[in-house]
Amino acid sequence: LVRRHSVTLVASGHLHKAHQIVRDGTRYLWAPASSFLVGPEIQPPMPGEKRLGAVLYEVAGAALEPSIVDVPGLAPYWIDDVIDEVYPRPSANSAAPG
Repeated sequence: LVRRHSVTLVASGHLHKAHQIVRDGTRYLWAPASSFLVGPEIQPPMPGEKRLGAVLYEVAGAALEPSIVDVPGLAPYWIDDVIDEVYPRPSANSAAPG
């Protein structure tokens, strides 16, 4: 589908990693998170760099050039350190929903 329609860029996020690759003329880009990082105990191995930031898109006519950049002031918090507070596990005493 991407090749058939000459797609220049496929961009996504939510993986809490930054990554980009060009394959068959299409750039695939994962935007970094601006919230927190995820450690190896929680996130399975995959390509990309664990970093915070943003993506800037430079558009000049038909040309599109994305770049992954740092955002001043972002602090590298790890969700692993607070995972049980953010997503508490049900205890044996908690009632079943319903």
